[in-house]
This record gives sequence, C-alpha cells and structure tokens, in this order.
Amino acid sequence: MVSTDRFRRGFWTPEFALVTVMLFSLIILIFLVLGVPTDWLVPISSTNSTLASTEVLEFRRTILTVIITAFGAWVGAGAAYFFGRENLRVASQSLLDMREPSAKEILNQLSIKDLLPKPITWKVKSDDEIESVVDKLKKEPKLWFIPVKKDDGKYTIIHEEAIWRFLDNVQISKNTLSYNDIKKKPMNEVLTYIDSNKDLKFLKDIHVSTSLEKSAADTYNQMIAEDKTLAIIIALESDQPTHYITSSDIKDSLMKKLSVI
Repeated sequence: MVSTDRFRRGFWTPEFALVTVMLFSLIILIFLVLGVPTDWLVPISSTNSTLASTEVLEFRRTILTVIITAFGAWVGAGAAYFFGRENLRVASQSLLDMREPSAKEILNQLSIKDLLPKPITWKVKSDDEIESVVDKLKKEPKLWFIPVKKDDGKYTIIHEEAIWRFLDNVQISKNTLSYNDIKKKPMNEVLTYIDSNKDLKFLKDIHVSTSLEKSAADTYNQMIAEDKTLAIIIALESDQPTHYITSSDIKDSLMKKLSVI
C-alpha cells in the first residue's frame, strides 16, 4: 500500500506537471508554426504579393529554432531546479545523519533493562509490625521507600517518612500508648493513616509502574508527567515489584552515554 501511494503521488509532483505543460506547449507551438497556411505568412515576411516557397521554409525553420532553443532553456532551468533541490535534500539528510544523537534520541534507543535498574530486596506485608520496618530503616539508612503488600495482594510504595509521621502522630494523640506499643501495630494502620489525611497523599504510591522492555524515554516522560522520581519495574508473570530506578539514575546513565559519543 505504501509503494502504491508513492507511485500515485509521483504523477502529481510539481516537476512532473511542469514537464507535461512544457511538452504540450511545444507540441502546440510546433503545430501552429507548421500548420499556419502559407498565405497567412505573406504579409508578415514580405511586402510582395507572392512569397517563394524557400522563404516560407526559412521562416518556419527560424521560428522552430527559436521555439526549440527556448524550450531547451526552459527544460534546463527546470532540471537544474529539481536536481539541485534533490541534491540539497540529500546533503542535508547526510548532515543530519552525521550529527550526534540528541538526549531524547538516546533515551528512545535505550530500554529500562539497558540502564541496569537496582533489584528490590525488601518487601513488607500489611500485617507486619511497624517495629520490623523501623529496625530495617535504622539498619540501612539508604532505604527511603517501602513496598507494602496490601490485603488484596497488590503492592503500594510508600515513602519512609510515612512511618515516622505515623509514630509521632499516634504518640502525641494517644498518650496512653507507649512508643514500643505503637511499634507493635501492623503496617496497614500506616496505610490507613495516610489515606485519612489528604495532605499525606504524597507519601503513598510515590512511583510509576514500568517494565524492563519499556523505553527509558517513555518511562522518564511518565515520571515527569506524574511528578514522580521513582519507577518500579513490575514483573508481568507475578505482578510484583522486582526492580527500581530513579529519575537521577536515568539522568546519570544519559550523561555517561553522551560523554562516550
């Protein structure tokens, strides 16, 4: 279908129309020169009442020479314009092909898998005690998000700040509970606490979902659109989070690629 469309468009290009018009014009002019009766030429080429046949033939030849010369110049100008434009287009395309790829083009060529996302080695359940999460965060300070498996089996990603806010809030509002008692509560109470306060919505679902095969550009654009800095790779077969990558990781990988080029 594509080849047919190209074939059809070829008959309606300006260049083809120009050549067609010139050919028809030449045919009409030649017909007029050769088809004009001899009697019509007498008043034009001679003051005598009769005109020798040799003079008529010479007159016709002169007119044809002028027409063909003008037609040749016309065709030459059209051909120079057409081929000159094509050469310019080819040269411009060659320059574009030679230039360095842009950041967007590089990201389009890379998949999330190419960026070597980090594995998620820690997940919690909604019925796990908050104390175990606190101990993990204290032991590994670099951890800043928590994958929580909800009661329906699906995962949500919460920011670690949600834990500390929950502990402070409950301790202040419920003076009867000790700090250790609060830490014995399950994680689903943290999720409920976030859901009950619209100002804390930013602490839950802090990610965008992606896959290893998805392009880095699409993932990064999604992160920008949703104002998120974290992308979680979800395994299709298990629907569980397996890896993660941040917007900073994508930028760092891009800078390394650009420095190599």
